[in-house]
Amino acid sequence: MANLTQTRTKKLFEQTLMSLLETKSFSSITINQLCEAAHIHRSTFYRYYTDKYALLEELVEFISADMYAKVEASKHTSRSMSEEVIGFIEANKTNFMNVITKNGNYELYEVLIKKVSAIMFDHYQDWDDDLSIKIRKSTYPEMMCHFYSSGIIEVLKRMVSSGDNYSREEFVKIIDDLIK
Repeated sequence: MANLTQTRTKKLFEQTLMSLLETKSFSSITINQLCEAAHIHRSTFYRYYTDKYALLEELVEFISADMYAKVEASKHTSRSMSEEVIGFIEANKTNFMNVITKNGNYELYEVLIKKVSAIMFDHYQDWDDDLSIKIRKSTYPEMMCHFYSSGIIEVLKRMVSSGDNYSREEFVKIIDDLIK
């Protein structure tokens, strides 16, 4: 288990990456820039990560785990999974925008789709929502998970990019319609 210093250092790298993503694409960010912005020596970066993609993977893992916790929590409330996901995205709009909509960060978008797809695939046998039932009935459940994760993330991307004039309730309905 990581000690407090390790946890703080990794959190600082994640926050610094998110900050840099506000103005730069992921592909243009160097490890030197990341370390300079975090005020941490480059060797410290390599103590925790093999490269910037390992940091990215950890960041997406953290965001996905947080979103997954919200979806799990929806099972014990009157709110739907769609409402929980949209609530999470609204509460973390800046981070979500940085991950999937800013400066053509397609690498981040793909990593997020793969992570959400993996979460769906790992849990569709345990969940009883409409989407999980549909995946269970499919001949190709892994492909179904990828398809639905891509669709849901694309709807969320459009929601945060403010290109559409749909209300929060309409976005909930769009996702509900997509997964039913």
